[in-house]
Amino acid sequence: MKIERCVKESFVVIGKEGSTLDGDGFIQRLWADANSHFEEVRSLARKNENGDLAGIWGVMSDFSYSFHPWEDFRKGLYLAGVECGSDAEAPSGWTKWTVPGYEYLYVECEEDDVFSRVIQYMKDNGISLAGAVHDFTCPQTGKNYMFFPIKKLVLIETERLIIREMNQSDFSPLCRILCDEEVMSAAYESAFTLEEAQGWLDRHLKRYEKYGFGLWAVVLKETGEMIGQCGLTMQKWRGEEVLEVGYLFQKEHWHKGYAAEAAAACRDYAFTVLHADRVYSIIRNTHIASQKVAERNGMRVIDKGVKNFRDIDMEFLLYCVERLDGDKDEAESE
Repeated sequence: MKIERCVKESFVVIGKEGSTLDGDGFIQRLWADANSHFEEVRSLARKNENGDLAGIWGVMSDFSYSFHPWEDFRKGLYLAGVECGSDAEAPSGWTKWTVPGYEYLYVECEEDDVFSRVIQYMKDNGISLAGAVHDFTCPQTGKNYMFFPIKKLVLIETERLIIREMNQSDFSPLCRILCDEEVMSAAYESAFTLEEAQGWLDRHLKRYEKYGFGLWAVVLKETGEMIGQCGLTMQKWRGEEVLEVGYLFQKEHWHKGYAAEAAAACRDYAFTVLHADRVYSIIRNTHIASQKVAERNGMRVIDKGVKNFRDIDMEFLLYCVERLDGDKDEAESE
């Protein structure tokens, strides 16, 4: 049995929905219904670069539609359908689900005990199941696979933004931030080279492994594009480590409130998920726009000092906001 890994962003499946409450054989009945009426959704199906169907999915969820694993792996919902574009609408008699993005373990279903063997493999290797398991059929080969989610890609969601971990495929939009002279001169005096940008990305990938957080990708819901980065890092200030909210955005997305929206969400994540008592932002004394974001984030200046970056001494302000009692109560109740 060959177990492989992949990352799949959020995707849409339109199909026939049922549940374990429908009795034995309900999955087979769903597939029979979906197959016999497939022409109703054929035009909505997502295609690959060769014009072939992108995928046939048997998507699972708990009864709350939260995509948590089935209760005891025996009770839950099932959607038998086809992968479609995000703007597709389900015809009458069909149901549309939007599956969150995950990192998956996946394996071809060559034997009957694949599910139990993969679950045992995960236990043996300290890997937790992050969501419901899905069935996948490759339309080109007819091979069947099981997808086991092990890490949810979206960490935070706001009204307009999705905040998730960066990966190597984000290098190009990241360079539109780090290698832009206008963007970087305010924060770091000058733009990065491509090599420095790659080093920056590599450091944050390592931070995800070490701390469970770092600077994350900020994705615009409307378009699905990465427009900036915002997140939490441990930074040195006067010899001590502080938890900082940091943010950098492509210049074409300035002055639209995205930085403040993302920074506030990361601040709340620090309080409610990481149980931090206070959060900081370290900002150059000349970077007025970034200071305004910190102020909108409820922060105030508590200190000032000089830090050396790329062999240049720069003056910085230390902003701070403390967790409120209500945030403490919420964190303690989790």
